[in-house]
Amino acid sequence: MILWNTLGTIGIALTVAVIVLAVIWLRRLSRK
Repeated sequence: MILWNTLGTIGIALTVAVIVLAVIWLRRLSRK
C-alpha cells in the first residue's frame, strides 16, 4: 500500500505544479 500512497502523492504534486504553471503562464500572456 506504500507504493500506491507514494504514487498518489506524486500525482497530486504534479497536478498542483501543472495548475500553478498554467496560472503563471496565463498571467504572462494577459500582461502582454
